[in-house]
Amino acid sequence: MHALRFVSRIALLLLTGLPSLAATKPQTWLALRSPHFTLITNGNEKQARRVAQQFELIRGVFKMVYPKSRVDPGEPVIILAVNDERALKALLPGYWEKKGQVHPDGIFVRGQEKNYVALRLDAESDNLYHVVYHEYVHLLTSLNFRWLPVWLDEGMAEFFATAEIDQKQVLLGRPTAAQLGLLRRNALIPLDALFSADHNSPLYNEENKVSIFYAESWAVTHYLLVGGKGVHESQFHQYVSLLQQETDEPEARRRALGDLQRLKEGIQAYISLFSFYGIRLKGPEGVDPSRFTVREITAAESAAVRGDFQVHTHRPEEAQALLKEALRLEPNLASAHESMGFLYFQKEDYDQAGECFQRAVQLDSRSYLAQYYFAMLKEREFQGRDDLGPVEASLRRAIELNNQFAPAYATLASLFLRQQKNPEETLSLARRAAELEPGGSGYQLIVVSALLLNRKVEEARQLAERIRITAKSVEERTGAEGLLASIQQYQDYEAARKRAEERERAEEEEFKKKLAEARQAVQDRGEHKKQEEDAAATTAARAAPLLPAGNSKAGWSAGRVVAVSCKSPTLELTLQGTFSKLRLHSSDYLKVEVTTTAGSSPPSFDPCQQLKGRQAAISYRQYDGSPFDGEIVSIELRK
Repeated sequence: MHALRFVSRIALLLLTGLPSLAATKPQTWLALRSPHFTLITNGNEKQARRVAQQFELIRGVFKMVYPKSRVDPGEPVIILAVNDERALKALLPGYWEKKGQVHPDGIFVRGQEKNYVALRLDAESDNLYHVVYHEYVHLLTSLNFRWLPVWLDEGMAEFFATAEIDQKQVLLGRPTAAQLGLLRRNALIPLDALFSADHNSPLYNEENKVSIFYAESWAVTHYLLVGGKGVHESQFHQYVSLLQQETDEPEARRRALGDLQRLKEGIQAYISLFSFYGIRLKGPEGVDPSRFTVREITAAESAAVRGDFQVHTHRPEEAQALLKEALRLEPNLASAHESMGFLYFQKEDYDQAGECFQRAVQLDSRSYLAQYYFAMLKEREFQGRDDLGPVEASLRRAIELNNQFAPAYATLASLFLRQQKNPEETLSLARRAAELEPGGSGYQLIVVSALLLNRKVEEARQLAERIRITAKSVEERTGAEGLLASIQQYQDYEAARKRAEERERAEEEEFKKKLAEARQAVQDRGEHKKQEEDAAATTAARAAPLLPAGNSKAGWSAGRVVAVSCKSPTLELTLQGTFSKLRLHSSDYLKVEVTTTAGSSPPSFDPCQQLKGRQAAISYRQYDGSPFDGEIVSIELRK
């Protein structure tokens, strides 16, 4: 009987197949925490400690070269280290979908909320960490430098990417066979073209040129840091410092690196020799992998972090499947709810996203990301309302939980900008965001707007112009150009306001003069009654429009006239400006001066019929107690 049972079990195994049993065996996933990184792996503990140590060491190396640098972003850096190509393919399916596409050993994914590294542990390449070190250094440079020329940004990333590091020593500047091969086989890019290339340059973007661009950028950086046994190193650091002081690149190069022709000759001779030496340094201290904490995580936690990675690499189907599995296994897993909220937010399903973030906050009130995105959703819900207290409260809570998280500062500053309130705090918040991530031009644009709110117009103009020149994308350049246009409009407004004030002062003086003359004439005629005297004097001076009593001040605004209402002789209009909408009035529109930008009067112009829809600059006076924003003094028609 027992023998029959044994035979039956063997038969069942043969029918179902041994591989299926192996496939259903649950994987063991570990979570490791080092002082500055989180690592998730399905490899073993020894591999996990080694990988985390490498990242702690490259961080330490950058800090050694730039002692005053900031090396910890406000967003976490999470490393997904998987044991083989099959596991990496599951994380990065897009790289295997097209035939002939390069299959990476690792990638670095930068995001607003989190930064991810994905790499395979069994790779046999000479330098497994080259790609991820390269992108990690880009992250560090963005934390420390407002702007670097493209060649230098890529050259520095390549310089650190080839580092050989252990706890005893560091070898920086070691060339790779690929770099040397490219430099030997290809004509060099003219140095003027290399130095002036921007993010839109064909040199940087065309596939057939980008490799030599990287190699030559590395070689020039190598020359400045290592060439002649470091003779140019202090000049290199001065050059970078001048760039951060918003010195034009050619001028910074001239001042720091000397004669440009001699510089070109030195670089070309250095590259042609192909004698690139590295720098040996003592290894960073304080990196002890035995002190990293390691724990085995649940299947739900593993699915949640891999699902979140798919969210950040924009693979919604894979993300949803993994996050649903995580929540099936652990319905109260806060991180899975948070990641599902990100996914729905990307899909613009804001109701579902709001529910997920609210649940994540309930399960983990210390999640700054859940607080941040909850605020973003509340802002959509409260759009058009003045009471944005819940939005502000969530953003302040996110900042309280993570005071290094630049997006929360920037979003709160943007909220105040739309409300046109708290000018000083708005500027402080915007500058804090830009300070945390100086390489992010988006934050610099918010600083420009905050400067305008504080009427620091010239400082705003200079910064906007700098952003326009150094923009890394079309969107950044367009944003800078739009702000420059607004600044020009504001400066036009100020100039027109001053002209209007001067004209009104002159008119007031003329009025006083006529009034005095009229009063003197009345007195000469022997009329003594004050009421008659005032009436005669006013009539003699000018026929004044009916205006509210009280104090007044001059105003000026430009925009589009979106509404006009006439009831002769009165005129009411609505002017939609860049920052506000004004309701303006004239008690007698026939007395309003109407001109064109050329200063001439338009022929046969009827404001009741022809003003609506026109661009115009209008000067007016604001009176206390008036139901209107101002009484119209003059109208300048614009194209």
